[in-house]
Amino acid sequence: MTGVQTCALPICFPVTIRELDVLGREEIGHWPSYVLLLEQQNLVKRTDNNEYVLVRNLSQVDFWSFYKQLPYPLPRRADVKNIHPDDHEWMQRIGPMFEEADDYLSAKLALPLACIFEQR
Repeated sequence: MTGVQTCALPICFPVTIRELDVLGREEIGHWPSYVLLLEQQNLVKRTDNNEYVLVRNLSQVDFWSFYKQLPYPLPRRADVKNIHPDDHEWMQRIGPMFEEADDYLSAKLALPLACIFEQR
C-alpha cells in the first residue's frame, strides 16, 4: 500500500497504514477505490513519492457536491446510531443532518408505488 498524506493546505503530514485501521478491517481493502473517488473529485493527488496529498481546501467543498459524486447512499437513521467510536466527533456534527434527511425522505416518499404510475 502506498503512503498517504493529508493536509489542511499548505501543511501536509503522512498518515500511516496503522492510522488507516480506523476504516475497519473490512474497509481497508476498499482504500484504493476510496482514493480513486477522491482523485476523481480532485481532492487528493499522488506525489512523485507515491504518496497522496490533499490538494483542495475542504472549506471550499460542500458536502452535497461531494456526496453526489459518490456511489454510496446517505447513512440512514439506524446507521447513524451504529457508528465506530473513532467517528463520534464528526458524526455528532453531521449525524443529526443525516437523521433529518432520512425523516424528510421517509415522509415524502412513503407513498404506494401505484401512485407513481396512476393516470390523472
